Amino acid sequence: MRRDLKAGILCSALLHIGAVTLGQLLGSEYVPPSPLPNDPIPVFLIPALPDDIQEPVESPESIESPVAPVPIMQPELLQAPQPKDFTQPIQPPPQTNLAPSIFAVTIPNTPLYSATEQIFDASLLDSQPVPIVAPLSTYPSAMRKQGIRGEVVIRLVVDTEGRVRSPRVVESTQSEFDRAALDAVMRWRFKAGRSNGVPVSSWIEVPVVFSVR
Repeated sequence: MRRDLKAGILCSALLHIGAVTLGQLLGSEYVPPSPLPNDPIPVFLIPALPDDIQEPVESPESIESPVAPVPIMQPELLQAPQPKDFTQPIQPPPQTNLAPSIFAVTIPNTPLYSATEQIFDASLLDSQPVPIVAPLSTYPSAMRKQGIRGEVVIRLVVDTEGRVRSPRVVESTQSEFDRAALDAVMRWRFKAGRSNGVPVSSWIEVPVVFSVR
């Protein structure tokens, strides 16, 4: 702005000087130009920027640290239980040609009574079963040599035809006598018990005695 003002004043002075000089050269009367109006020229002052102004620097606290990405949680898959290794032990082949043990008990292969068949208590019948054939039992040789006597009580069913079914040992003085007692009663035959004059199946208990003579 100041430069423009100076340039205007300089141009005005040069014009005056040029006009005077031109009038003298032409011999005419110099007519001075009308004075410039005295109106004040508006001057606009632009404040200068201070040199010590610095750009604002962000403090470390104001700088936000980058946010770590949140891991996506995967659903936990349930693993099916895996079967463990199983090794089947090899069983040795059964031995043959062995003498039967005197302690083994033979389970009679007789059909059990039907679930719908009514079995009576012999003590409640009009007439209880009566043995009509009772072969003697075989005395175990080991017990005979030692002179040991024994007794086995067997509970069994006498059916309507007097046959023995489902015998089982309920009491025994020596387990060595059980097999011989069961084998003996399976050969027994009875006169069936009666209820109201009709033969019925019934439970009874019979003792088998082993005595050295």
